[in-house]
Amino acid sequence: MSAEDRNWVVVADTSTAHFYVRHGRRGKLEQLRTLVNEAGRAKAGELISDSAGRSFDSHGQGRHALASPHDPKETEMIRFAGEVIDSLVTDIQAGNVRRYALVASPGFLGQLRHALTRHRVMEPEQSVAKNLVGCSVTDIASSLKDA
Repeated sequence: MSAEDRNWVVVADTSTAHFYVRHGRRGKLEQLRTLVNEAGRAKAGELISDSAGRSFDSHGQGRHALASPHDPKETEMIRFAGEVIDSLVTDIQAGNVRRYALVASPGFLGQLRHALTRHRVMEPEQSVAKNLVGCSVTDIASSLKDA
């Protein structure tokens, strides 16, 4: 892979992440691979394995259900963001990526950036807060700065 072919664009949402290579800074986008998160499309109730456990109060005689501290959809979104970034970081560390851009809806972009903080790698050259999964490469390319 030449230096010109090491410009990457990751376009993601909570259920899909497309990895593209861009030939040069303004060249055509070519899709490299896709990660799919089936659980990202599931309803919150489908992500819960069974009913909440039960617990006694530490004082008194009350008994109540134990609630999960996190929403199941949010937990799944955080997990998938980590998977997307881990995949990208593997390619960065292998020398396959010279610069990259992240394109995702605002909420998921925040999760991607948070997952990125676990790694000691370069920051994205661009972050675009738009959900463009399923859009054409022309639409994706036009959302990026030419710089």
